[in-house]
Amino acid sequence: MTIHKKIALSITVEIFISAISILHFVKLDKKIHKIDK
Repeated sequence: MTIHKKIALSITVEIFISAISILHFVKLDKKIHKIDK
């Protein structure tokens, strides 16, 4: 595996993890809004 491929893979993984965490945050935010109403 070349250095460039390793960098690309790590960036892809970071984006994937951040996207999942954002989705979880949005779901939690919607649940909190439902509780408030």
